Amino acid sequence: MGGATAAHQHHPVQDPPVHHLDAIVRNAAVFHRRWGWWPMTGWLEQFRAAGLAGYDAATRTWSVTGPPAAAARSTAS
Repeated sequence: MGGATAAHQHHPVQDPPVHHLDAIVRNAAVFHRRWGWWPMTGWLEQFRAAGLAGYDAATRTWSVTGPPAAAARSTAS
């Protein structure tokens, strides 16, 4: 695509992206069921450290354990 123009609008970011907590945990589980390994482990571990997600070794699953993403968004720094 020679000469194609691309633009990106600036927006604030969070690391980890707490405002996407529910979607990330849900999508990671879908990926894990399909491929057998967990993606985004860096973010999942950051969510665990913040008390927002947890890993159950017995069931080998991640889940949201903290406030819903909407509430976490307002408390994240």
